[in-house]
Amino acid sequence: MVIIMNENLNNENNETSIEVNKKTQNSFFKPNKIVAIIIYAVMIFLVAGFITIGLAIIFGFAKHLDVMIVIETLSASDLSIYTPDYIKVNAMAQGWGNLIGYLIATVAVIFYMRDDIALDFKDLTGENKRKHAIWIPIFAVGFLIITLCVDSLVGLIPGVSESTNQATIESILNNGGLVPMVISTVLLAPVVEELIYRKAIFSLAKGYGTVTCYVLSIVVFTLPHMLTSDMSNIGIWLLQCIPYATAGGLLCLVYHKSNYNVYASICAHMLNNLVACILVFI
Repeated sequence: MVIIMNENLNNENNETSIEVNKKTQNSFFKPNKIVAIIIYAVMIFLVAGFITIGLAIIFGFAKHLDVMIVIETLSASDLSIYTPDYIKVNAMAQGWGNLIGYLIATVAVIFYMRDDIALDFKDLTGENKRKHAIWIPIFAVGFLIITLCVDSLVGLIPGVSESTNQATIESILNNGGLVPMVISTVLLAPVVEELIYRKAIFSLAKGYGTVTCYVLSIVVFTLPHMLTSDMSNIGIWLLQCIPYATAGGLLCLVYHKSNYNVYASICAHMLNNLVACILVFI
């Protein structure tokens, strides 16, 4: 009897364990903004870097270049000291590494925020579709005009050059990384960044008030774009932050005034990045 009772107990424990595992698996795959933020941060700020290094090594070997110098270019602030072959490999590695990182991050974030995306799409195509059809283009164009004006004004300040992030993007676009960079910059980045920096941040911080949502969203949007910039002169660095902070604030406004519909800020973000890419070649 004791053996039978132990066997039943083991069976019950096994069944309980299986149920717990199923619940854990199910909960892991449920929509979750915090999981989306974590995956985004890990992919963009960590994994994408390793992917870029791996691609740089592969492209370097293919071009018969010194791999150590190729890797060195990835952290160089001035690529003009390198030969064209090294600059091209750098651009290709960063372009494709960036694309792969953003692609994985975008798919994961869309998966974990699918409920929010579906609700906003329902609002976009529902009874408010006429209002959205009018205001989203207006918001997008207005956002573009203001950001271009701010960028131009900041550029007029003596001693203030473009940020390292902007310079890197331009270098990639001009040296063989056009296709992957345009895809990631114009299509993927606006989607995943608006889902994280607007939809997720506003949703998680809404209990602290609208002003807090704005401030938090602007800060976490601006800082990642400025991580690679030189901070030895904090005044110059802060001035370089202005275009990104302005863009972040305006995207918050677009998102807020469109009844918190993330498609509005995505459209504005896409238009801005598209025009920015075009201006590189003008």
